[in-house]
Amino acid sequence: MTTINIYTFNVQFYRDKHPGDVFAFIKKNASAHKIDVICLQEHDISIPMELTSLPNEGSWDEKQKSKHTHYQIPGYKLAAYCITGEKHLRAGFFGDKYKRFSNNVLANCILVKEDLLVQDKINNIKIDSKCTAPRSGCMVKVKDMWIACVHLCGGRYDDEEFSKISKDDKLLPEEKYSKLQELIDERDNELTRLYKVQNFDIITGDFNSYETKEIAKTHLIKAAYSGYINLLSDDIKDKYTQYASSGHNALVKLKLNRSYTYSDESGDNKINQTSYYGNVVDWVYHNNTKLRVDTVFQITSLDFSDHNGVIVYFKINEQPTFKNKYLKYKNKYLNLKFCKKIIQL
Repeated sequence: MTTINIYTFNVQFYRDKHPGDVFAFIKKNASAHKIDVICLQEHDISIPMELTSLPNEGSWDEKQKSKHTHYQIPGYKLAAYCITGEKHLRAGFFGDKYKRFSNNVLANCILVKEDLLVQDKINNIKIDSKCTAPRSGCMVKVKDMWIACVHLCGGRYDDEEFSKISKDDKLLPEEKYSKLQELIDERDNELTRLYKVQNFDIITGDFNSYETKEIAKTHLIKAAYSGYINLLSDDIKDKYTQYASSGHNALVKLKLNRSYTYSDESGDNKINQTSYYGNVVDWVYHNNTKLRVDTVFQITSLDFSDHNGVIVYFKINEQPTFKNKYLKYKNKYLNLKFCKKIIQL
């Protein structure tokens, strides 16, 4: 039985942590779980994992470059990446002396085990139109499976546009609801755009989205999140819970299956927390005709990021071939023939 093991993790652009320490943590988990493909979100693309493969986005001198060569994750190669947003100045990890221009820290990248063939890849797929910070995705093809890595719009502290529209008294109610609905639909639209570029078999990443609007409402009230609590009407609050749980509908329409569900209780294919703020906003979906979930692991990572990682073991379903179909129908015919003989006796 062929398998493929996926590890997805939002590294929070190595905030407050040295990238080398984060990579060592990722490598430890990847080795222990025999990971084939690592999908990282919020990877600052100016931190090279392979200096020959990534564009040099800052004014690095040779001394600075040499300090970053150990950021590579041994045993894995950079297969695909996407750059998002405008360049901006941010402090380096060796102090303000090494400030540099960096591409937006919401970039993503996909790493593949060195001995695995990367059959194809697509970098820098622009997928958003309304997000405050531009978003994009990337994909690789490994073991005949297309795997996508994304970081979608929205999120608990990225909802300024929703708040702005909901408080705009100049808008008529129908105009306000229409504009809010556009925000609600945006994640679904992002995923549909990505799928139109290439039909993916697995998609991983930070969706910034709860599993359902009911789960969103329960968690936002429990957390006393002001962006929800301070909304002026129940109708607007209902719109917000739709906004906070959107994105899943598009994947369901594309006939992809959620690889695990949120639950406070332990159990098969259940995850109880991927965000520092609680609950699950990071997801993996898969093509159920090609793959089935074997095991799911939550990787506690809050010492390194504001997200936990997730690992999913997949088993690849045997795809029907002409030979397999022939043998299937041959056996069916022979069994039928044998049954007729028994009846005659």
